[in-house]
Amino acid sequence: MANSAAASAYEVFELEKNGNVIDITGSDPYGARVTSFDYYESILSPNTTAVLSIMDVGGSARSGYDKQNRYGTLESALPLTGDVTVSCKITSPTGMGSLDFTRKPFVYDGKITPADESNRQGMVVRLVSPTARRSKVPVQKKYTGNIGNSVQKLIKDYFGDQNVIIDPTKNSFAFTGKNRTFFKLMCDVARQSIPVNGDPGYFFFETQRGLNFRSISDMIKQDPYPVEYFKTDVLKSGVETDENTFKIALKSTIKSDDNSKLAMSGGLRSNNIFFDPVLYTVEHQIYQLGELETSLGKTLEVPTADALPTHFHFLDIGSLDAGVSIQTNNNPKEWQAKSKMRYNTLFSQIIQIQVPFNPQLSAGDTINCRFEMVTQDKKDQGSSDPTTSGKYLICNLCHHTDALRSFTSMTLVRDSYGLYTNKNKA
Repeated sequence: MANSAAASAYEVFELEKNGNVIDITGSDPYGARVTSFDYYESILSPNTTAVLSIMDVGGSARSGYDKQNRYGTLESALPLTGDVTVSCKITSPTGMGSLDFTRKPFVYDGKITPADESNRQGMVVRLVSPTARRSKVPVQKKYTGNIGNSVQKLIKDYFGDQNVIIDPTKNSFAFTGKNRTFFKLMCDVARQSIPVNGDPGYFFFETQRGLNFRSISDMIKQDPYPVEYFKTDVLKSGVETDENTFKIALKSTIKSDDNSKLAMSGGLRSNNIFFDPVLYTVEHQIYQLGELETSLGKTLEVPTADALPTHFHFLDIGSLDAGVSIQTNNNPKEWQAKSKMRYNTLFSQIIQIQVPFNPQLSAGDTINCRFEMVTQDKKDQGSSDPTTSGKYLICNLCHHTDALRSFTSMTLVRDSYGLYTNKNKA
């Protein structure tokens, strides 16, 4: 039986600069070695990041700055600069697969002040994906037509050929970069996008699988990870058993929102006024949560608010057309109010959990979680809490490995309570 809490294997861990490759797995007793590695993903981040801790005894690389050409630490001998790349392959101790960045290595992004001793140096290094620097490039071009197609062209223009997952959109939108950074522009476009089936609201983010332009509705509707995670204070048949691979070691509640606060802010129900600058007409429309099509649990009840929040919108008519036009550019009646509700409700429930290292999981995936029910009644008809248990979306994720252990920490979000959705009450 594999120990689910054991350390993962560093099959590959290499630094490369100007063709000089340095192994930091620890196989060389006189070289640098990895002491810990933390890899991060988030649906709120345009790129993946990592933090690498290294212990260096000064025998990894020869210094080009030393007249005697002696060995030195990575910081002084290479030295560590923005053209250093780090590739790695880390394999789970329980056979869950590998975290593989050998084909798409990280780029050095800076270091925390090293801790120097007479015979060694400890150092913490920040790493980013190769796409990180491009995501800050200002965009000037104009894009028209279906939003999903424009995103595909935009990514190819600024990143070249990439692994990209794009959920199809049904609405069109003409827009220009206006000197916004790539990521800022993608965030603005994401909130105005409507999937073919579902509610408005997208996220642009990067995972180990590539770049993603995903709709909230499609992420919610996707099949969860095939094995359910469970929380209990009792180990199943001891620590060294495969059954504990899916045991939630730690769980904490970050946010359990009071729906009345969402209602007061217009996150569940709002009055919207749309102004047509061509016809000089005003249209009033009320949107409420019940109009949303998908949820991770049972649809939230909309509490009565003392005052209905009002939002004002200007229709974009002909601003990017070459000639005279009376066509509305991406009509905000279709997305603006619903998009705000979708984002607000998605983060109404937030929890953090820690589980054994599972490199198969990524931000944007969904998982099923079972939490124990606290009750004075008998549990023979079910021990799971029907309110907090159920399907969650992975918002943030961190894979951690060191010499003694490896685990995956996740921030999970959900838009409603309940083990069963309205379409699955069994």
